[in-house]
Amino acid sequence: WLIADRREKKDGSPEKLPMSYELSAMSCLYKTGDLARWLPDGNIEFLGRMDFQVKIRGYRIELGEIENCLLKHPQVKEAVVLSRANEIGTKFLCAYVIFAGTVDNPVEMALEFKNYLSQSLPNYMIPVHFVQMEKIPITVNGKIDRKALPQPVFQSTADYIMPKTLREKRVAVTWKEILGVENVGVNDNFFELGGNSLNIIQLGARLKETLQIDIPTVILFRFPTIRTFLGYLLEQETGAPEDKRTLEREKERERGRLKSVDRGKRMMKRAIGRRERRN
Repeated sequence: WLIADRREKKDGSPEKLPMSYELSAMSCLYKTGDLARWLPDGNIEFLGRMDFQVKIRGYRIELGEIENCLLKHPQVKEAVVLSRANEIGTKFLCAYVIFAGTVDNPVEMALEFKNYLSQSLPNYMIPVHFVQMEKIPITVNGKIDRKALPQPVFQSTADYIMPKTLREKRVAVTWKEILGVENVGVNDNFFELGGNSLNIIQLGARLKETLQIDIPTVILFRFPTIRTFLGYLLEQETGAPEDKRTLEREKERERGRLKSVDRGKRMMKRAIGRRERRN
């Protein structure tokens, strides 16, 4: 509950009042869904959420909304969606699904689920990983035991092909460090392994150090596998002058976008500083 508009204590009232009086003295209470406890020293300790709302990459997401949408798919019998984190702490959505019938290829079905959800949900609400379950664990009280659901293991929809060349190995190591995964093949898709728009910016900065090449972010979005990305670089290095000019134009546009972002940040800081000085 969010406490608002506390009334003033009356003159002559004791310095410390019981909590029941404090609650009754509130003129308005709002239910926020936050789970907390009132400590003896008067502070409130936040414990979590009473519902299943999570925050990922700045977006507040209702997991139940994703579950309800997923249950409308004819191949889904039961579904539970959780917020998970990989080894480096990056949060992602994971869906645990019991299929309504026999499915020969769960990986292809996961792609089908993503395409289906994308028709009614924004991209940030699409689970990164889908885990096939024979049975959803239940507590003794008959509720879903979310803590008993297994940690997902990322795998690509492509056949695994080990990096062989020096460049492939360097890029694969960079992917592993950013995504927190163990195995990365040259045909694996960066986003299917759990990558997002924030990771792609980190990837560009790391590849600049590793390959000594300034790579525009848009190129990393356009070529999300190691094979296609390095193939593009090879074409730019050995291709026609027009291809090289195209890359330079992409780099120039990227630098312009970064300058605009920096300029906006500086303007915001100055505005905040002026407001603080006025206060």
